[in-house]
Amino acid sequence: MKILMISRAVIAILALAASSSPWAVEPHNTQGNWLSYPEVVTWLKKEMSDAEIAALERNDLRVSGDICSCSDSRPHYPYAIVKISTKKSSFLARIEGNETAFRLRPIAIQKGKKYFLSDSDDIYFGEFESTCDFTDARYGPRLAQFFPDCKADSAGGMKN
Repeated sequence: MKILMISRAVIAILALAASSSPWAVEPHNTQGNWLSYPEVVTWLKKEMSDAEIAALERNDLRVSGDICSCSDSRPHYPYAIVKISTKKSSFLARIEGNETAFRLRPIAIQKGKKYFLSDSDDIYFGEFESTCDFTDARYGPRLAQFFPDCKADSAGGMKN
């Protein structure tokens, strides 16, 4: 299993690249438009009416990133998340790709502290205080083998 570590700078660059108006895209330059990603459009269509989507303005989609790390004050398994948010919910995705292209791999939909499978409100992961707590719960068992000391304290127990 190859784990891609993405720095805060990369997420910031991607967020800035996509910060132009979601609808005003020149035909020769579609890079950086979050609404050009089918996963984002699918999420919006589930969460909003056609009229609400048509009324979206530049600042209605907020883009941020979370970097979970073993060196956090409360250690978390390493994971990078892009979060695209509206007032109703947030679309959480993992960035996959290389230097020339990237795609968003949907992880979950967040509604307050509740996390759901990205394509179904029927599959509920639970309530979590932070995105990193959610990724620990969902991916921690698989990541633990690659980061055995991440959550262990000096006495061999688990860090809080």
